[in-house]
Amino acid sequence: MMSIQTKLMEFRMELISRSNFKMLEVPITRLFFILSLLMHTASVSAKTDNLRDMESLSMSDGWAIDKDESNAVKKAADMLETATPNHAYSIKNPKFLVAYFTQEFSGEKLASAIEKRYPGVPVFGFSVLKAVFTTDGMHMGEEGVEGALALMGFDSAGLKVGVAIQDVKTGLKDTTEDNLTKDKLMSELINKAMANAPVEAKIKKHPSLILMATEYSTVQTLLNKLRDTFPIETPLSGGTPIDSKFGYGFVIGNGRSIKPAGALALLYTTKKIGTSFHGGYVGKKKSGKITRVKEGKRGVDLATIDNRPAMEVYNEWSDGYYSDVIQKIKETGKPQDVMKSTIKPMAKLLKSAEGDRYITIHPHRFHPDGSLTLALTVYEGDDIFYVEGSKEVLVKRAGSVVTQSMVNGKIKKSHIAGGLHLFCGGAGLGMGLSDNGPRMVAELQQTMPQNSPFIGGFTGGEQGNLPGLGFFEGNLMSTMVVFEK
Repeated sequence: MMSIQTKLMEFRMELISRSNFKMLEVPITRLFFILSLLMHTASVSAKTDNLRDMESLSMSDGWAIDKDESNAVKKAADMLETATPNHAYSIKNPKFLVAYFTQEFSGEKLASAIEKRYPGVPVFGFSVLKAVFTTDGMHMGEEGVEGALALMGFDSAGLKVGVAIQDVKTGLKDTTEDNLTKDKLMSELINKAMANAPVEAKIKKHPSLILMATEYSTVQTLLNKLRDTFPIETPLSGGTPIDSKFGYGFVIGNGRSIKPAGALALLYTTKKIGTSFHGGYVGKKKSGKITRVKEGKRGVDLATIDNRPAMEVYNEWSDGYYSDVIQKIKETGKPQDVMKSTIKPMAKLLKSAEGDRYITIHPHRFHPDGSLTLALTVYEGDDIFYVEGSKEVLVKRAGSVVTQSMVNGKIKKSHIAGGLHLFCGGAGLGMGLSDNGPRMVAELQQTMPQNSPFIGGFTGGEQGNLPGLGFFEGNLMSTMVVFEK
């Protein structure tokens, strides 16, 4: 059968031969070149579309509440593999798994049980605060007795994944020596994840999605290393693993589990992926310059703003919202953990072509010397801002990040295969997990397409990609990933 290019060549020669003007040969040649180029582009586009159709992606979730890790994995996996009237999707042989679980489960036993059920399947997972959530709602076991597990399975001929985990030393500080150690550890984590990706995936210049989970002291280091390795527009979503006391949490990967540690998954696919990273807080045009920080138990504490005690300035910005906390500190002489600061926190301001964006910072401990312990590292000379939200804002933003993920990924709602959602644990406690957690999940259920599964958990810090700005760490935020079918 004659090719399109051959037909175009014959047509070109016939036009020239019939013409009485030799000068027509140049424009006709140009016309032929343009038509050939258009036909080639159409051919490549058709091949890409066919490849995307052949590599369709499906997802299915499962969950369990149980005292035993093996039983929990069996229940969640059975659900993942079985379609019912209320669970209209199933995957028998997942190519990749994501797991979120609460601290009642041993990470080692859970990783072993998942590996036994799905031998050789890449697994990325970590522990979250108090509860997990899925398409069926929020799931919380009896604290200290029953664990909660959420499992998401992925199936696609074109999905390639590289997963790695990395042990991290405890007590790493912001010192020259410790920073060199962190650089080495996070570089090793990235290199191992890239090495563990199948050969076919390595043809691509960069992954389609980065999933990360690492303990507090190495979050920014890992983000910096990822920024050095991959384009800043690469979709990214992450959360800090924690236990019920905001201490170190487990990560699991490929049959192993360790803590404190980092985990990384690099996903390669032809399908579209959309992410969103959002706080929902509103700036109140109150800000100051950080003039002193001091070494704290976890990184640095904010000591002074504009050469005044940080706690005093913060209370003024909030119109006395923290006066009761300050009074208690004066009476007891002891530091106070403060959860209501999730509604009126601080933030860094980032400016972009799309407008101002706030990266929220949680001041969660107030000290007798007037300093504040933050859940995010800050530096002397930084500007710091005061922002406000509400419980209702925290509930409603779950739906907002779904919508924004679809927009960022340019994916139609009807083409969504499923999603992953991480919600700040501090914000969850601040809005009230028992009362408003189910309402937050309902926002996800209403915004996600019907019959599109999702899983999520509550984290100790969140990481995401801001369009045009790159990879960032924040507190009290939500991060969402949606996948195209």
